[in-house]
Amino acid sequence: MGKEKSRYRYVGTYADTLGNGQPVEPGQFVDFTEEDLEDSHNAWLLEEGRLLSIEEANNPKATEAAEQLAQKEGIDLATVSASGADGSITVDDVKRTMAEREEE
Repeated sequence: MGKEKSRYRYVGTYADTLGNGQPVEPGQFVDFTEEDLEDSHNAWLLEEGRLLSIEEANNPKATEAAEQLAQKEGIDLATVSASGADGSITVDDVKRTMAEREEE
């Protein structure tokens, strides 16, 4: 019987590489076993808020002002990396995402 996998969404603002060397793009879904999550780079991506469980990705925490700005600018909050002390998306996070998209 195979190892159970859980689905995560990569919400970093730039392409990265997973612990196994697999490239990952913003918005991409990845499936991990518990063993995969023990990899130091994958654990770092989780800690930094760049990998979110499906539940977290579909229900991001954000300040009211960040939600309003994201809605005004047409930004999906699920694609914004949070920097708030409680893991919430702040206005600065939304502005950073806007600036990074303008650079592309």
